[in-house]
Amino acid sequence: MTRYSQHFVTGLVVLTWLVMTAQAYLLVARYGQNLPRQDEWEFVPALYGHEAPLPWIFARHYEHRYPLARAVYLTLHTVTGQDFRAGMWVSVTLLSVSAGVLLLAARKSRGRCDLLDLFIPVLLLNAGHVENFTMGYQIAFTLTIAWLTVFLAAVVWSDRLGSRRVALLCGVATLCVALGGAIGWVFVPVLGLFTIGRAVEAARLSPRRIGNASLLTALPVLAGVYVAASVVELKLSGASYPNNNLTTALGVAFDFWTVSLGGAGQVGYPLPGIVALGCVVEALVFVAVTFATRPAERVRVSGCAAVLVGVVMISIVIGVTRPLGNESRYALFGGLGLCVIILMHAVTSPTRPLGSPGLLLIPVIAGLIAWQDWQVGVQFSHVYAMLHRDAAPRCPARPPDQRDRGTPRHLSRVDLPTELRVAVFQRPQKFTRSRPSTALAGRATRVAARRPPARLRRQRPGTRV
Repeated sequence: MTRYSQHFVTGLVVLTWLVMTAQAYLLVARYGQNLPRQDEWEFVPALYGHEAPLPWIFARHYEHRYPLARAVYLTLHTVTGQDFRAGMWVSVTLLSVSAGVLLLAARKSRGRCDLLDLFIPVLLLNAGHVENFTMGYQIAFTLTIAWLTVFLAAVVWSDRLGSRRVALLCGVATLCVALGGAIGWVFVPVLGLFTIGRAVEAARLSPRRIGNASLLTALPVLAGVYVAASVVELKLSGASYPNNNLTTALGVAFDFWTVSLGGAGQVGYPLPGIVALGCVVEALVFVAVTFATRPAERVRVSGCAAVLVGVVMISIVIGVTRPLGNESRYALFGGLGLCVIILMHAVTSPTRPLGSPGLLLIPVIAGLIAWQDWQVGVQFSHVYAMLHRDAAPRCPARPPDQRDRGTPRHLSRVDLPTELRVAVFQRPQKFTRSRPSTALAGRATRVAARRPPARLRRQRPGTRV
């Protein structure tokens, strides 16, 4: 690659990263609502001081426990005055930084940028992630992506950091991933095994072997104990989840990989899923070949493979326990899996010349994926905005202070219809434990008695609205 073509590729990669980051922020600015959404309605009592924060942080939410994400989420709401958009901005920032770190890691591995790097920001920041962008509590997913990126960065820079620092960074990342709910639990076994291997290697090279080995293995062991205890507690609680048969499980897992390209994965179904799974199979074969032929690269390739195997395990778990695998919130992890494949090849493959006609198709394909994801993301955002167009004008941008509002302790998305939730935010009133149902019933009656907007009233013949 000539000096000029190298500068061109580097500039194109950086420009793509900046453009994808800008469009993600644009989606939040345009379509992010300062309202609770879906599961966030259940968090209103904790966010407004009607539930003790520490038990809520460690409480189970369905099968998940998100202590790290909930601590960050609660802190953001406290600092911003209960602004539900704070988590959205932080999520986009985390994904942008993660994409930038992966780009730097790929460039460090090869010594220069490659056109394949264009797919990293496209996969992590495309508009198909709009469900993750426009719901603040999805910071639970984006924090997990960020810590997996820290793990990958430590693996790629292992030759400079040394075994001791790599084991320490990977141990911290593994523990933080374990605190990221059931999806994070799936990664812990493979990340923990790699980290323990690095800790044993660091201890072998140190004069104080036992002390160093105990210290460096403490974090992954603690993560494993936490996950095991959480799974046991979940089983003892009596929670049950559907188990799909083999055919359904394979179909749902396949759909998971289809949306790894974002909304573009739904175009031309099932071809995108076949391509994504083909890349995964090729990467696993590549790992086996590298272990056999390139001993010097075993550490870095095995670290990247640990994350990829974790993503594959997620697709299997979702296939077994979920009715659908093509929900857009899962696209982050499928996209990260494809980014890991790019990084894995960057570790061992030199940069190819720019003049190859096949390589020139890479920017075109990346651009088409980003454009199709934009179309799907904007359509999803329009539907979401229509559902909230009547609620948003009546909900203040900054809800009143919690001392003046008395948000009910039992407020949840299951108990209250949308109109009543908005009414609670609009006109705060005191709710007491003795008569919560009376207060809610009275409020519901007043909301139901309101005359619908003119655009929703049926037009009578011969009259104008």
